[in-house]
Amino acid sequence: MYSVYGIGNPLMDVIGFESYEFRDSLGKPPGSINLIDEEESKLLMANVNKDNRKINMVAGGSCANTIRGLAWLENIRLKRVKRPPGSDFVYSGAVGNDELGKQYISLMNKYGIRTEIAEKNSITGSSIIIVTPDHERTMFTHLGACRQFSEHDIRFDILEESIFLYFLGFMWDTDSQKNAIKKAVDFARHTGVKVCFDLAGPFVVKRYRDEFLSWLPGNIDILLGNREEFKSLAGIETGDREILKKVKDLASVLVLKRGEDGCMIAEQASGNKDKPLRFTDVCGETVEAKDTTGAGDAFSAGLLYGLLKGKGIVSAAEFANYLASRIVTVPGCDYEALESSSVLLRASL
Repeated sequence: MYSVYGIGNPLMDVIGFESYEFRDSLGKPPGSINLIDEEESKLLMANVNKDNRKINMVAGGSCANTIRGLAWLENIRLKRVKRPPGSDFVYSGAVGNDELGKQYISLMNKYGIRTEIAEKNSITGSSIIIVTPDHERTMFTHLGACRQFSEHDIRFDILEESIFLYFLGFMWDTDSQKNAIKKAVDFARHTGVKVCFDLAGPFVVKRYRDEFLSWLPGNIDILLGNREEFKSLAGIETGDREILKKVKDLASVLVLKRGEDGCMIAEQASGNKDKPLRFTDVCGETVEAKDTTGAGDAFSAGLLYGLLKGKGIVSAAEFANYLASRIVTVPGCDYEALESSSVLLRASL
């Protein structure tokens, strides 16, 4: 039995600590996120690796960040009770048949994650992150092989044994990825696997809004998004309750993330769409944020972990808010940098 089967875009985060002059030579605004092609990616990678300068390699991508968070939470729990780590969590995607892809799989396996990652005749996707002395991060992303993921890369036998299927709106980037997700969701609906979907970003919602509105109803158990994403989906500029009422038919549970202000949950009463929604405001955590990278991914990890451990949706959301608030106090989506005993205490595990 597996807890969560995640499908995402495997992107190796290559973090280079560079001078302002190096960053400025790339010709992009400080703090920006830029899509680059294969040749640009190879050239930048070579320059970042030049002269054996310090770089950090992290197995990234939004879904991977969530699955890593889940595995970390379970591993620190098992360590406390003196049990060996397990492999309850599965991550699926596509990498290139190259050294970077092998490194990516190895890094994920170190967390105790079962990887069902296809190797494609391409290069592994990467996000090259240039960090300047003021800690500002300028990103250069090449999606690479992950765009070639297809339904043939899904382990349906493993998915059938999972409690949750988790993915994000980024998987709508290509027809191959989108069709794979639709096949996985259809299979999950027929085998009793719960489906959790994160909208991923306002630009994703704007691009695929009509398709989301027609496909989501009846397919999703838990729909996650921030205020801007839900506003774009609903097509209205009103309060959070009105926004969620507008999209109430899209999932049984809607979770609107508000950053340090917590989140709002809207639930269908006993799954009956004819009854009014039940709203719950869940308070957030105020901290001094150093880096908001991966906050939403950590929220998803906390929410799913809480649900897996028998918490109700509100209690799970409280823990999700807490975990997200902790991850923004450290650079990158680095769960290992968190104080594990405090996290376990807050999780009541």
